Amino acid sequence: MITPTPTAERTAVTGAWRPNRRRVADGLLAALAPIAASAVALGGLTTWVNLGNAGSPPRIAVTGGRVFLPYGDVRDTAAFFRITNTGGADDRLLKVTSSAT
Repeated sequence: MITPTPTAERTAVTGAWRPNRRRVADGLLAALAPIAASAVALGGLTTWVNLGNAGSPPRIAVTGGRVFLPYGDVRDTAAFFRITNTGGADDRLLKVTSSAT
């Protein structure tokens, strides 16, 4: 039979867990690693954006809009316009959706 040490017996009786200096230091080191990694990543991204490497946002111009009047006793109509990419990005419009269909 193993007899408990006075410290283990006292902890078992009171049920209190008390951190010691080593456990606190280990916990702080474990928390410091992701915080430092996040700070380095944020600093790198900020520098990258400030140097102008993040690109430009897509810009579009909408011209030549026409809406046809309904014909006869139908309420449906059509609209046509030209969308032009005027920004520096090589983006292309691939699909247009509407909740009105």
